[in-house]
Amino acid sequence: ANADRIMLVVQLIDSRIGPTKDDLDMLSYLSQCGIPHAVAATKCDKLNATERKQSEESLRANPALKDASDIIFFSSKTREGSDELWNVIAARCNL
Repeated sequence: ANADRIMLVVQLIDSRIGPTKDDLDMLSYLSQCGIPHAVAATKCDKLNATERKQSEESLRANPALKDASDIIFFSSKTREGSDELWNVIAARCNL
């Protein structure tokens, strides 16, 4: 892939467990290559309010996510975050 042509990468991270080693490796690669990226924290519907707050705080404080343009909590089941994610994609891709 030609990195200067990539408009945006959306890295999926399970909001219940946080970034895995593979996630961290990919985020590091994206940052090193200067590839714009956002994070979709998936399965947020499975978290209660306390767990969600902890997950949000942990993700936002994680240095590996410092270059992510957005961190969006997303659920494919409830569609939470769907509009926000599409808005980020559309804005970045000039749609």
